[in-house]
Amino acid sequence: MFFFKVTACVKEELREQQSVMHESMVNALRSGVATPGPGQQMMASQQRTLMQDVKAALDKRQYNAAFRLALTATDLDAVLYVCEKCPLKEVFGRPDVLEMAVLFSMVQQLGVDIGSRTRLKVEYLEESLFAIGGRFEDLDHNSFKYLRRVLQDLVKLLSKFMQAHPEHEMYRNIRMIAQNAELQLRQIDAMHGGASLKQEATHD
Repeated sequence: MFFFKVTACVKEELREQQSVMHESMVNALRSGVATPGPGQQMMASQQRTLMQDVKAALDKRQYNAAFRLALTATDLDAVLYVCEKCPLKEVFGRPDVLEMAVLFSMVQQLGVDIGSRTRLKVEYLEESLFAIGGRFEDLDHNSFKYLRRVLQDLVKLLSKFMQAHPEHEMYRNIRMIAQNAELQLRQIDAMHGGASLKQEATHD
């Protein structure tokens, strides 16, 4: 009897964690609905407060918190600042440093205007997609649905850029990112039924 009570408690806790993670992803994705860009409409005081909070998180090596602050504000300058200041090996050296919601939003926002600060964006897109692919088992059906949308948008943005800039010095890297995103889309469709996800997406 005790075993069954413990099992029920564990299942309930997992459901709660899954619900929190899902809500976090939804909020992160919604925060990126508006196309971010340099100098997006933020008051100077808000910008100063944001950067102070970001720098404070970085000083404490709270990389997830720093990215979450910048991504939630949809301030691409702030996001790129965090990318520059974070040691890539520490950020992606362990799978638990960045939340999935942060990774989703990072892919969504860094895919915009890939022609600017290309090398930095490429580095983080490569690592983010690799990190997401390694944690598929952490995602539920709804999370896969959101991820599918993010990856589709990324492929469209990168394909458009490659068509316009076939001689770009980072062309091969960008093509590999697009191919990785397409591979993950195929994996999602195979694992969770592409037809049902597509049908659900049309009703969102």
